[in-house]
Amino acid sequence: MLQVDAIIGQAELLLQQRLSFKQHRYINPVQLRQHDARLADYLRLLADIALPEETPAWLAWLVDKTPTARLTAEQLPAVTNKAYAWLLLHEIKHFDQSERLLAVLKPLYLQRPDDLNDSEQIKQAEPGGWLALRLAPTEVANDAASVAALMQTITGLVALGLSRKRQLLPQINELASALSLTEPRRAAAKAAAWLLGQPSDEVTLLKQLLQPECFAASRLFFDVLLMLLMCAAPDKAQDQMVNMLANLNTSGQPTQGTEMAIQAMGFSGQLKFVPLLMELSQQPELNECAVNALALLLGAIDADALLERPQMADFACSKAGRSLAGFAVTPAHLAMVLQRGNPQQRQLAACYQFWQHPDRPLYFADVFSGGRTDAGTASA
Repeated sequence: MLQVDAIIGQAELLLQQRLSFKQHRYINPVQLRQHDARLADYLRLLADIALPEETPAWLAWLVDKTPTARLTAEQLPAVTNKAYAWLLLHEIKHFDQSERLLAVLKPLYLQRPDDLNDSEQIKQAEPGGWLALRLAPTEVANDAASVAALMQTITGLVALGLSRKRQLLPQINELASALSLTEPRRAAAKAAAWLLGQPSDEVTLLKQLLQPECFAASRLFFDVLLMLLMCAAPDKAQDQMVNMLANLNTSGQPTQGTEMAIQAMGFSGQLKFVPLLMELSQQPELNECAVNALALLLGAIDADALLERPQMADFACSKAGRSLAGFAVTPAHLAMVLQRGNPQQRQLAACYQFWQHPDRPLYFADVFSGGRTDAGTASA
């Protein structure tokens, strides 16, 4: 029994670590694959033995060999971002089991997961369609019933846009025209149309997405949308969006707008933000966010070196053009970042590639499997 308890404890630790890797500056794809392989090994061990009654509910669900449809809120681990934990646990359960995955994906977004309601944010996120997009983008919206279901939620609409099913653009535009200006889904429909290639002003679109109800429902994937907006927008529009986020007031979270503005600086590729980010990194509550943004612009090693030698800030921001991980944004460099970068750098590279390849769905760098690079958008 002591050995079983030790295996359970190690599996819990590995999951907690894996949940933190999405924004980890020093994790590359090889390390991510190694970590995922270790977690999978422990889960395989647990799947073949009798578990004690006190086994965490999420772990019992994960190693259960029956095709359980989805986790409930009560089964989730005690973590801050429960919606992301829900996604990752489903990805682990269905990794390399495509026949079972396809059997459960459709019910996940045809039926709204209202039982995942331990917080309003998770209830509004309705992550089934997002899970489908991350794991099997070609299976998203492959029939009329799926399209109708996905168009009922903010998450579903954005998933339709990111799936690149361009034939859906007339339907999405029709929906956007039918919704009132105050309906949260209207902003999501506008974003979906933009993702499918319809021109839109990025500043106006961000303002619409920041409406309270739409923003609350999109928190699960707002960072990805912000990356895409910053990649597509011209420099002047980027500056406007950074200012908009910096002035955002969020109830109960006084630094949230500032943190998103810092993220946007990192996503922008503009090295002129380096001195400001260094200044913000001196504030304890903003340090991690600011250093992550510097790592996006300069690379993790150079960002750390710069923090040790702040007098180099003017030199660091002297280069022209947009930068990702220390080099100009070019197709060859994006391919290199996808092979070697940390999860945030790789996701930003995938967002640049999303705009360069109009027929490919967005690639997600943090899916379970060690950040695999076999997706279409992960190659130059």
